[in-house]
Amino acid sequence: MSTPSVVSTIFCCGSAVPVHDSSHMKLHNDPNRELHEAIFQSFLAFAVRRQYSTDLLSLIMGFEPESSPPSTPGSIPQPQQAPVFSLGALENNPLTPQTPYVIHVTSRHDFGPVYSHRYFVCPPDLDQDWVEISLIQWFARGEPFKMKAEKWDLKCKNDCKFFRMTLRPNLAMRGCYPVSVGGSQQGESSVSGSGSDAQSRLDF
Repeated sequence: MSTPSVVSTIFCCGSAVPVHDSSHMKLHNDPNRELHEAIFQSFLAFAVRRQYSTDLLSLIMGFEPESSPPSTPGSIPQPQQAPVFSLGALENNPLTPQTPYVIHVTSRHDFGPVYSHRYFVCPPDLDQDWVEISLIQWFARGEPFKMKAEKWDLKCKNDCKFFRMTLRPNLAMRGCYPVSVGGSQQGESSVSGSGSDAQSRLDF
């Protein structure tokens, strides 16, 4: 069973920034809105840490980090192949009935078809790292996470890549999500940005 690489970045590079559309300008009466935003900030902070550590490791070890396929004029990345299910997907699967949320990341080349689906398990403490699961592990235990609670978009103009992050709650845990907001991160607007300027662009 293939597992996600620990040296793969979340986005194509450090230049992806949030995309604002009309849905972000609407008033929401969702009582979980603040928690969802904290989860998004936590995931972006994790993506920043992954980008930094991968860049440093690739510099030290002299290898190219795994990320989305390179962009060349006229080329469109090929979609992922559907994995073959196996009983091994049920063993040591980070996605459990106690997992409160999953973030589903899809990747596109501009407005082309989706070529990548990735899934990340929300930690109980938002200061901790997220855990990526394989497609097989998702297919094995992802049924309770079919609903979409929130979405955020990022765009990288340098690589012509578009990323959508969809927050998927565990419906079996509705009303009792044990996620600690704590000192959740406040502020990266891109995979390489930080500070007050970043915060101003992340306040949807």
